[in-house]
Amino acid sequence: MKKAYVVINETHKLMEEQNAILQQYDEIEFIKVPASGWNLDQMKEKAEEIHFLASGAEVTQHPESGKVVRVGLPADGEMNNAVVFVSPIPYLMKELSVRSVVANEVGDIRTLYDVRVFHNDRREKKELPNGKIIMTVASTGWQLV
Repeated sequence: MKKAYVVINETHKLMEEQNAILQQYDEIEFIKVPASGWNLDQMKEKAEEIHFLASGAEVTQHPESGKVVRVGLPADGEMNNAVVFVSPIPYLMKELSVRSVVANEVGDIRTLYDVRVFHNDRREKKELPNGKIIMTVASTGWQLV
């Protein structure tokens, strides 16, 4: 079963085409980022939590703090899970990309999960009431890279 952990700012919404692209996953779990964002310590905690979830590690929540803790190693099988960034957070993208790749004692390398981001290089011209022209990202042309 393929699952996507979708990182999105709580003030953002998926565009129709983005939502359609995510349908390649059997299950989708949204990780909502507060409008004010996270500080670096909070991002470090989120990176660990998302890593455990996406890698298929056996996890549990601490009964008092609610923090996710690993109780088993990441799954050995192919999980085909992904962490998908709708709202890019550079630290999390870097940290999860690094954590997603592991090597065993003989140097065999494998990827525990994919780290992907929505990309769109199409722009649309819009004219504001004051006559100023701005460029905005188009609602179509999205790719998951």
